[in-house]
Amino acid sequence: MPTILIPTDFSETAAAAFRFGSQLADALNYTVEVIHIHDGHTQDDRPLNKKGDLRSRAEIQGAIDQFIRFNLTPAAYQEVQETVIAEKAIKRSDIIGSPADAIIKLSKREDTKLIVMGGVGSGRTTSVSPIFGSIARSVALGADCPVFLAPLGGGVPSIKEVAIAFDDVDHLRKIDTAFSEIRQVLAPKMRFVHVQSKDKTGESDAAEIDLLETVVTTDFPGYPVEYDALPSGKVSDQLLLYTDEQELDLLVLGQRKLGFFKRLFIGSEASKVVDGASIAVLVVPIIN
Repeated sequence: MPTILIPTDFSETAAAAFRFGSQLADALNYTVEVIHIHDGHTQDDRPLNKKGDLRSRAEIQGAIDQFIRFNLTPAAYQEVQETVIAEKAIKRSDIIGSPADAIIKLSKREDTKLIVMGGVGSGRTTSVSPIFGSIARSVALGADCPVFLAPLGGGVPSIKEVAIAFDDVDHLRKIDTAFSEIRQVLAPKMRFVHVQSKDKTGESDAAEIDLLETVVTTDFPGYPVEYDALPSGKVSDQLLLYTDEQELDLLVLGQRKLGFFKRLFIGSEASKVVDGASIAVLVVPIIN
């Protein structure tokens, strides 16, 4: 069954990501899998205790169960308590290993359709909230499925206005296709945004011309949407400024398996978008 994977470090942002992911899974009729990646030891383990022994695994499973029960809505919690089917709809997993590597590996499963995790607006990894920072960034860049990154301390995301950033129409189509099921469930106001080329000499940007021709001559995208052409410049800066000015709830980006779009996602640009965003970000892998 299609699954939404929700990694947790038991933080408040992970809890918000879990509640959002659970609501989305319910609307999509997907399964939820909550996973915690750890080093195999409990906090009070003695040196002689074996890594990943039964006591430590049981303690971690108990922490996952408590996390799920505490963060489900009262109605959902009642349903889980009374219905065996609802209980099975939430899977629990713990893995010993590297968090980023483990999550990326799970993204390659056929049933993993989306990863929802805390991860934007932090810019660092801490012992208190290790899912943030470099781990979330690594997952977003390396996963084989879309990755939804909830903002640090932002509570449960409310997605009412969404912008898809694109570099050319071909990749816009692929991003739109990958996002379509979630878009239909959330029913947000949609925007397409493109940062114009730096070498623009007064004539219309090629991507802008392609988009306008596609809209005029085809049925794409098939729903109401507004188009925003941003001035040329550093793309990450332009997009971050744009998300603040437009008061967006979600920015959707496409990423190629060999790296992000040739201008937006080179070097540190991807990190700046994820680290600097004050809103949720959805990263969609693109197969060329």
